[in-house]
Amino acid sequence: MSDAESTGPLANRLIIWTGSEDAGESLLSALTTHGGRVERWPLIETGSPKPGESDLTALERLDRYDWILFTSAPAARAMAHLDRPSAKVAAVGPRTAQCLTDIGWSVDLVPEQNDARGMARELVARTDPDELLLFARGDRALPTMGNLLTAAERQYEEVVVYTTRAVSDDRARQTVEQISTRADVVIMGSPFAVQTLAKAASPRSLGELRPGMKWVCLGSTTQRALSESGVPDAAFPERIEPGQFAQTVIAALAALNGDELTSS
Repeated sequence: MSDAESTGPLANRLIIWTGSEDAGESLLSALTTHGGRVERWPLIETGSPKPGESDLTALERLDRYDWILFTSAPAARAMAHLDRPSAKVAAVGPRTAQCLTDIGWSVDLVPEQNDARGMARELVARTDPDELLLFARGDRALPTMGNLLTAAERQYEEVVVYTTRAVSDDRARQTVEQISTRADVVIMGSPFAVQTLAKAASPRSLGELRPGMKWVCLGSTTQRALSESGVPDAAFPERIEPGQFAQTVIAALAALNGDELTSS
């Protein structure tokens, strides 16, 4: 065990990440830096759209758009095979922006409020009604962004660039077992992951899985989904970037007595 693991504020705490296997690397690294033990127990899988699931022709003519919008890291990674277009690029938060930077795309806007509402508000302030926006999204993206742009009389088109699927029922039940018996903190990345976990945990509510355990989520919509599934007090960072994320987890655990939960 390293010095960081033995002395950090998250020492001896088991943190379970339920997002997809290839996501969250920088966020989870921030937790291990503070001594946390992180295990990945994915509830969702992402992949490319299958024939008929999306019309990808918009990607063949990106330069006709004035802005391209990304509200998730998987959407950014799905564009890795394309050259950065002349359009301006907006990323919902630092994690998505970093993914775009990693594929060679510069980013023109990261909103102060890292969600669809904050992003739409800043886009409306920076765009004119005659500009055309492209929203690159997953198949399960909420309609919030589109609704807000429509209300502000902004022109936009959408293209589904990745799909999200639940893991098998057996794998989801294995995740429930790990959470119920071992976790000090569970991190939920999306409402769909919450739905998958709630289905696997039924007839128990998520709040009954491990009393005293802390829940941390990436965004207010995921927090609402957790509340509807029996977890009324899930924490989430104001900005989804490694430092803020780690401090949110540390703060969530600060109220626990050191002996209340023991990770095996």
